Amino acid sequence: MGGMIAQEFALNHASKLLSLVLGCTSPGGSEASLPDVLAATMPQSSFAEQMAAMSQEDFAKMLIGLLYTAEFIEGNPKVVEETIGWLMEKPIPPSIRTRQTEAVMAHDTYDRVPQIKALTLVVGGEKDILIPPEYQKLLASRIPNAELVMWDDLAHGFFLQKPQETMNVVLDFLRRHPKK
Repeated sequence: MGGMIAQEFALNHASKLLSLVLGCTSPGGSEASLPDVLAATMPQSSFAEQMAAMSQEDFAKMLIGLLYTAEFIEGNPKVVEETIGWLMEKPIPPSIRTRQTEAVMAHDTYDRVPQIKALTLVVGGEKDILIPPEYQKLLASRIPNAELVMWDDLAHGFFLQKPQETMNVVLDFLRRHPKK
């Protein structure tokens, strides 16, 4: 959701932005419809309803499967345990989960992102099941001169799986585009 908010900021406050990093996000709209993705994740009923009905522990466990690849979960039990711990420590109330889900599902900057003037880096994981890689690539292709970095072996939480590598990519981008 942060990348979606950042797109709106870039579109509405261009003069306050020098560069932009968008991670694991989508332009939304009919070409990158998130409701279809969310429905496929939890097809029994509406995603928003299920999000609101989940206990915090079930919500945290569900997020683990969206943030990390199965291989990472299996090979990094300590990181998974820590992630569940901080998700439990700072719970998101069900009403907020519902509002967040509704905002994500309504997000649509598809027709407007070509207006983004900031130098932009789009980063993500090829194994992201929450925001499919093709949506992330579509976003990068619609922003003039955007750079795209996709990791083959990472999912939605790529920055949690490989924090140093992610930081290196972002810092390299920012160094190559210093403040004028």
